[in-house]
Amino acid sequence: MNVPNENIPFYKGSFQIKGDGMEVTIDGEINFHWFPNIVLRFTGTPHEDFANLFNLFSSNTASHLYINDHKVGLCQITSLSSFTSGIISGKAFLGDKSISVSKINFSIPNFLDIHGSLTKRITPEKAHVTSSRITLENNDYLFIIDKCYNYNDTKDLLKTNGGYILQYSGELTSKKGNINLEEARKAFSCLNKFLTFLNGRRTSALFIHGVYNEETIWSDFTPYLVDQYKSSFRWLPIDSSKKINLIWNRFSLLWQEVNSRDFLSTAIHWYIEVNNNTGFTTGSIVTAQIALELLYNWTIVENKKLLIGKDAENITAANKIRLLISFVGLDYEVPPAFKGLQEFIKNDKNLKDGPDAVVRIRNYIVHSQEDKRKILHLIPNKVLHEALQLSIWYIEMSLLFILGYKGEYHNRCSEAQYIGDTETVPWASK
Repeated sequence: MNVPNENIPFYKGSFQIKGDGMEVTIDGEINFHWFPNIVLRFTGTPHEDFANLFNLFSSNTASHLYINDHKVGLCQITSLSSFTSGIISGKAFLGDKSISVSKINFSIPNFLDIHGSLTKRITPEKAHVTSSRITLENNDYLFIIDKCYNYNDTKDLLKTNGGYILQYSGELTSKKGNINLEEARKAFSCLNKFLTFLNGRRTSALFIHGVYNEETIWSDFTPYLVDQYKSSFRWLPIDSSKKINLIWNRFSLLWQEVNSRDFLSTAIHWYIEVNNNTGFTTGSIVTAQIALELLYNWTIVENKKLLIGKDAENITAANKIRLLISFVGLDYEVPPAFKGLQEFIKNDKNLKDGPDAVVRIRNYIVHSQEDKRKILHLIPNKVLHEALQLSIWYIEMSLLFILGYKGEYHNRCSEAQYIGDTETVPWASK
């Protein structure tokens, strides 16, 4: 993939569409498209008469696309003419899914720049040594993920054109031998959520190829979740690859337990929503407190059991946040860089600190009686922005604490101006 949003070939030749007791053979091609949404699209010329094809098109019964007697996935015919076209919905596989493989190759689009361990690339002109390898290893699996040699070019192209481009390639192997498809799905589900947290935007492993004896046995072209390019805040310093594997171990261990997996998946979902301001500032302030409530319940109530029963439910939202951030090691006070929020607290004798302020603003938004709407209207945008950033910081730091991260990070609440300006997480020295 040399330019953003370039279609990726999946298959070219004859394939069948089957459904409602009917079957149509089509000569054509199937390609992975990025726009207007990520999906596999097929086009081609049918062998059978138009009437049979029209019956499939009109049927209310689900149709499936087959290649060489292997089911690829659910499909939908979207256009009938001399050239037939349609889409494959959801999961899409090529090859024999029942065969276990020795390794799995994959690609990652739209993923942040990380300086990893050294790798060497040899060209006819010279050898290139770059800091491009990320290694994620636990008791079960080894992921080796390499940044593409022209990463900086792809980054510039994304900034100019938007959309999607492949920026990393990877390999998965199992420490227990061959890998079957179900095991691979579980491993990639964990990886995708972890990479999304690092990235600050959704990304996933795509174009997954199961390999045995250097032969591709099956391919998974399912359009897993990836966000279009957009510049967003990153907590992870560019040179933190060694620290990543440490929190990967903790993350993948938590992922094995159903309740913890649900917690991580949901918390990261809300984090991504607010980090990208999906609901704009006011909506994101509300969403951030959904995430903080979840973090409080999972950490303080369910795991540490610092409060039990009705006591855990009856404390105020601000006190829930105070308990959470106190446990993590954060100060209640508003960071010095947030002058607007400090002034907002100073002007209201009932507000004491950061948790008080973000909860009060959230209440103005949610409980939208006329008097509260008038007050909200008078709050400067700068104050709303700072309240949101403070809330996201609480979420970010809580997740990093839960995952046992003890390295440097970019503090969104500081006055740092440069990408190299980092701080150590407050619990690292304890």
